[in-house]
Amino acid sequence: MHEFWLGGVEANRRIYRVALGELMDEKERAELKGKRYRHSVTNKTGSVGFMDLSIMHHFAPMHMADDEDTSNYEHMEALTILGIEIEPGHEGKGYEKTLHEMAEEIAMKKDIDIIVYDGIVDSAMKDLCIKLGYRLFHDGDMAIKRLNPGYQFLRPPL
Repeated sequence: MHEFWLGGVEANRRIYRVALGELMDEKERAELKGKRYRHSVTNKTGSVGFMDLSIMHHFAPMHMADDEDTSNYEHMEALTILGIEIEPGHEGKGYEKTLHEMAEEIAMKKDIDIIVYDGIVDSAMKDLCIKLGYRLFHDGDMAIKRLNPGYQFLRPPL
C-alpha cells in the first residue's frame, strides 16, 4: 500500500491517494486507456487500484434525518472519498473494503468523525457502502458514515 499527495490542485483542494499494488503511471491504467486522464499523466496509481481523498465541507443529513428534508441537513467537515477504482481482474476480492477501512484510519488520525463518499455511480459500491455502515443520501449519489455513532448533531437554540 502506498500513500501520497497527487501533484497539482483540483477545485482548490489537494488530493491524497492511497494506491494498492505496485506503483505505475496513471496513464497505464487499463481502466483509463483511451480516456481523458482524471488528474495528470504524471501521477502514480496502484496496479490493483486506488482511492482518492480530500477534506471537504458538505451539506449533509444529520443523524437519523429524513434525506428529503433539507431542513434536517447541516454543514460539516468530512474526510471525502472522491473515488475508488479497482483494476479489471481485481474486482470482488475485498480491495474496495480495504480502502474504505483505510479511509476510516486516516479520518481517525486527522480527528475527523465523518466520512462522505461523493459521487457513487456503481450500484455494487452503493451496496458495499450500506454493508459497511454508510447511509446513502442525495438520491444515492453520496454516502455518509459517522465514526463516532454516539455523536449527535445539535442545532443552536432558536
